[in-house]
Amino acid sequence: MMDALLRKGTGRCVALFLWLATPAVAQVQPQDAPFVPTPQPIVEAMLQLANVSARDVVYDLGSGDGRVVITAARKYGARAVGVELDPHLVIQSEEAARQAGVERLTQFLEQDLYTVDLAPATVVSLYLWPRMYDKLAPRLLKLRPGTRIVIYRWGFTEWKPDRREGSGDEAYFLYLVPAQAAGRWRVSAQVAAGAPREYEIEFRQRYQEVRAEARDAAGPVAVSEARLAGDRIRFVLGEGATRHSFEGRIAGNAASGLARSTGAPAEAAWHGERLSPGGVRP
Repeated sequence: MMDALLRKGTGRCVALFLWLATPAVAQVQPQDAPFVPTPQPIVEAMLQLANVSARDVVYDLGSGDGRVVITAARKYGARAVGVELDPHLVIQSEEAARQAGVERLTQFLEQDLYTVDLAPATVVSLYLWPRMYDKLAPRLLKLRPGTRIVIYRWGFTEWKPDRREGSGDEAYFLYLVPAQAAGRWRVSAQVAAGAPREYEIEFRQRYQEVRAEARDAAGPVAVSEARLAGDRIRFVLGEGATRHSFEGRIAGNAASGLARSTGAPAEAAWHGERLSPGGVRP
């Protein structure tokens, strides 16, 4: 009965009732994503996990009745876009947005989520059939580093989440689109007294997981604690009394930030330049 209403009802009362009484759904093609409900508390928890604010542009792929889009706009003041193939659900979502008073912040596109332009997105919300996530992963990895992806119930096969909340069927996941760190870099920093030191660092990468090898003019240098979160990178060069902690951001083939040496009273700027690509990044 509810399924029929979702697919056929277009009136104002039906639209508002659907938004208040039924959960968000994801649908692309009937054979790809069956109509599956999601509790409203999960929608709110996912948006909270993604740290959504009025500065964000939220895309919900397979937006169904529009609940994720409307909640992002109503609760956080974010601009939000729903992508949905079912024209009846698009109409219902638009009407529900009007009744919620957020029509100026929301938009619903009757488009295929595999081809829609996601470039404006800072947050992408997904609740789809498991096999669809890995199809979408290559597109999502091309979004701007730091773009937040929140998924309910199922995640990607190989791409590990940056955070996971809930458990079992109520689990939901946060992924940060990683910057391209892989390659050979030249890093210069004033890490101790004297002239600036220069390092050559080779980063290998798989999604947000990175490993590195480093050397300076004297030979190999120990490198540890390499971490990548969106466009933010952190790594440690040296050991013990010569330990230097680097934190910064990657912007294309350049990187910069601050470094702190063991026992040093203050931080110093560092800069990096990618000399050649390398490693594996899906």
